[in-house]
Amino acid sequence: MLNPQNLKNGQEQYEKFTYRVGGKNKTRYQYDYRDGDGKLFSCTKPTLKECRAARDIAVKLEIKRWYDELPSRTTQEIMDELKLPQEVE
Repeated sequence: MLNPQNLKNGQEQYEKFTYRVGGKNKTRYQYDYRDGDGKLFSCTKPTLKECRAARDIAVKLEIKRWYDELPSRTTQEIMDELKLPQEVE
């Protein structure tokens, strides 16, 4: 059984499972990915390839959301969030 609490940043885990619907067996993958900031992405899809594609879309949307906020934020706020070193005078 998967435990997303065990995932370190940048790691993925997945598990293939089968269930029955209307007399037919269906296969799915439970997929978890923790990004570099520690945010957890989880999904269930028919293939591992689809899970990873969904993860890539989610990561790109998160990057776009963050980028779209940039004009309303000061340079100092961005530097603080990214934990960038302060300039040496």
